[in-house]
This record gives sequence, structure tokens and C-alpha cells, in this order.
Amino acid sequence: MQKKFVNELDNVVPEMLHGFSLLHNDSIKVIGPNRNIVIRSDIEQIINSQSLQCTLISGGGSGHSPAHEGYVGKGMLTAAVCGKVFASPSVHDILFAIRACTTTKSASAVVACLLIVKNYTGDFINFTLAMKMAR
Repeated sequence: MQKKFVNELDNVVPEMLHGFSLLHNDSIKVIGPNRNIVIRSDIEQIINSQSLQCTLISGGGSGHSPAHEGYVGKGMLTAAVCGKVFASPSVHDILFAIRACTTTKSASAVVACLLIVKNYTGDFINFTLAMKMAR
């Protein structure tokens, strides 16, 4: 039987993400108040570059620990949206991540995003709704 120390049940995922971001503060950060979104720390450079960019966003429920944030970095995901334990991320968090990773500031700098969704019903529904709202 495996045991874990938990300060408060509602804060498990945010505390894990905060700890992970402290370990990797040169490459990732947690964004948004009360949101479980990990994003590359150089996102402003990506958005403000003068070339066509495509950001990658994925995410899902946080099982025994949030796993998706481990794939955020250069050459990998741009952002990860982590849901609560065994629950899909909310539509609003996914939409927040999409808006944080995209821009249409000028015709020469267009940043689009690709949503990578696993075949879990809750993730599929919430990511699809967020995509439609973003469009």
C-alpha cells in the first residue's frame, strides 16, 4: 500500500505543479490565478517572433500525479493543462491556455496552436468545446 503526504486535498495538483515549476524555473512556469496550466517560460518570445509558429497544447486529468507538465519544454509541448485528480481539465482552463499560446497581432506574426488530445471522453469533450470557443 502506497501512502502520500497531502496538505489539503483541493491543493494537491496546484502544489505539485508549483513544486515542479520551482525545479525547472528556467524553462517553465505556472500561469493564471487558480489554474493548473504549465507553460514554457519563453512563451512571449514565441508569440512575438516574426515567423509562423505553431504551439502545442496537451493535457488531461492528474492521476497519481500530474504527468503532462513533464512534456513541456523546447522541442516538446508549449503548454500542459492539468485537471484535478482523475478528472479532465476544465474548458475554461483549456481556453485560457489556447489564448496564452496564440496571437494574431500582425499578419507577419501568426501563432496558431495544435491541441493534442488523448482518447479519453472527458478530455475529448472539453478540448473540443474549448477549441470551438477559441475559434
